[in-house]
Amino acid sequence: ISGTSADGIHVAADSFTLDDGARLGTQAVAGNTPPVTIGAGTVIVRGGGQIHADTDSAADAGDVTIDAVDSILVRGREAGDHGESGVYATTTAPSAGGRGGRILLRAPEIAVERRGIVTARTRGSGDAGEVSIEARTLRVEGASRGLEFLDGEYYDRFDVPRIEASARGAASGGPGRIDVVASERVMLSGWDRWDEERAGLYVMPRDRNADAERGSGILRVETPLLEVRDRATLNAMSQ
Repeated sequence: ISGTSADGIHVAADSFTLDDGARLGTQAVAGNTPPVTIGAGTVIVRGGGQIHADTDSAADAGDVTIDAVDSILVRGREAGDHGESGVYATTTAPSAGGRGGRILLRAPEIAVERRGIVTARTRGSGDAGEVSIEARTLRVEGASRGLEFLDGEYYDRFDVPRIEASARGAASGGPGRIDVVASERVMLSGWDRWDEERAGLYVMPRDRNADAERGSGILRVETPLLEVRDRATLNAMSQ
């Protein structure tokens, strides 16, 4: 489902699941990317499902707000998936001048698993956006996908999730901001030894030695218990 109305897309349901490669999102129109809002008891994004309010133009990306009474689950790639599963408010093209949007996830239990992604990154000249999370517990956790024989050695390959507001690819824009407030716990876990990919929270510039005038991003985590396991990371590399 894709919309260009200035009012955006608004969903209210007892439960909401996006699966099997389905996409729900908005496109930039008249200098604006309309918002996406979802309110439900539980929200599940998996199987290549994607919620997005992206931009590839001078318009800023839109806002994505997900409110759940019970839980939000973003579960990434598994066997048979149709690409990444995730929530996006991003600048998608190097020529795009728009900034990343704002993602707000709010629920008692929030989990991002396997190769799930929540991102307000930029690939253009506009800065990355913001990701805000309000929860009782936040879990960002990778999972094994089994042994693979690579370069003469067996590796236990891991799918690792990430939450990010970074500058990626050919971006000349700067990083954005992540704010996490969890009243009980934040847990990050997972590392793929072959790709050196780590589960975690990322607010990073494309190149810490370039475009210093863009400044650094902000990563704020407020919780009584922070657990970082199995080489997961909180990465707010400055320039």
